[in-house]
Amino acid sequence: MGVQLARVFDRSELEGPRGADVRVRIEVPIGWLVGGYRVEVLLPRLASCAGCDAGGCDLCDRGGAVATRGRGEPGEIVEVELPPHTEGATLRLRGRGGLGREDGIERGLLLLEVRPGTTSEGVTLVLEPASQEESAPPAAPAEITPRGGWIPWLLWGFALLLLAWWLTR
Repeated sequence: MGVQLARVFDRSELEGPRGADVRVRIEVPIGWLVGGYRVEVLLPRLASCAGCDAGGCDLCDRGGAVATRGRGEPGEIVEVELPPHTEGATLRLRGRGGLGREDGIERGLLLLEVRPGTTSEGVTLVLEPASQEESAPPAAPAEITPRGGWIPWLLWGFALLLLAWWLTR
């Protein structure tokens, strides 16, 4: 009975053997996040093990890092569409994680953590081509602004309230 339940609840029994899951953290400007833009991410050869968050476990042979490609192989670039959030998100990409221990075993998951901040090294914005109906070229990255321009107005309003409070005390 226990083995049958393990097959129901154990993810590896359902999906088959695969390489270790890895975690890569990147930062992008908040305008890219809010706008839901597409980015290219250059994956590192060694990424943090998602099973132990780089602490060292059996999945990564106690090293805390997992290989995403062999030595001497060219860097792998992953193109993803950012979900429109202001806090960021974690994207699960199947077959982009750690290499399998044996040939023919599928790679693990890539857990791509995207947070607002300054653009991380190895991350580039992918400009969408203009639609066939429009003849205008796509906007340059410097012109990207977040949708919903109410955030700067909210910050200005808060600053004015704070100034008014400070002047009246």
